[in-house]
Amino acid sequence: MRVGRTLALGLLVCALGARAQTQTLTPTLTPTQTQTQTPTPTLTPTPTLTPTPAQTLSPLRLARLHWLESRLDEGRESATHWWTAWTFAFGVALAGQAVGSATIHDAAFESSLRVGALKTALGFVSMVVQPLPLNFGSKSRRARPPQTEAELEARMVDAEARMHRAARSERRGRQWWVHAAGLAVNLGGTAWLWFHDHQPQLALTGFVAGGLVGEARIFTQPTDAIEWEEQLDAAGPDGIPVEPTVRFELRPIPNGGALALRF
Repeated sequence: MRVGRTLALGLLVCALGARAQTQTLTPTLTPTQTQTQTPTPTLTPTPTLTPTPAQTLSPLRLARLHWLESRLDEGRESATHWWTAWTFAFGVALAGQAVGSATIHDAAFESSLRVGALKTALGFVSMVVQPLPLNFGSKSRRARPPQTEAELEARMVDAEARMHRAARSERRGRQWWVHAAGLAVNLGGTAWLWFHDHQPQLALTGFVAGGLVGEARIFTQPTDAIEWEEQLDAAGPDGIPVEPTVRFELRPIPNGGALALRF
């Protein structure tokens, strides 16, 4: 009995010793050690954007310049079509009348062709010495916006000057004296055929034909710049012109003319 108690006590002491040793070998983890360590991100400062010179320009002034230069380009195109068509027509007619007067052996028609060639030559010269498209200046630089205030104002002054010059030229082309000059040339040719060559029928035919051609040249001339100048003046020195909502206009095209509706 005594031996059994001694043996039991020894086994208990061994068990307690083994448990103490196990607790000693097991490490104790603190809460900070059990959490995953994540690196702190480095924040890069956002660069400050400096506006370019073009971004600092007045939007209203840029819009006004765009309106001016776009209208000048449009007016130049119409003026070029009109000028080219009439110059070509006068040139072809002049060549035909000159060849006819040299080859047709008929006194009446020969005299009529010579008078017609003289009137046509005057019309051709009037087109060559005053080319309407040049009043609009060279092609604008709309594809390249101005970069500085000085460039913006310089282009504005140039565009406004060209618009006023084109409007003056269009008004001059419809002055009363232009009609009077055409009438005087026609009357001179008619009088020569009637009283000098004694060809009243050819004289009247030439007078009617010459009058129709001269008036057609005058009334088909573009007048866009006149209207645009009025809109520009109505808008003031700093405003953006406003065009009418709907309008009809007769516009020359390479192969003739067209009635256009703008809205």
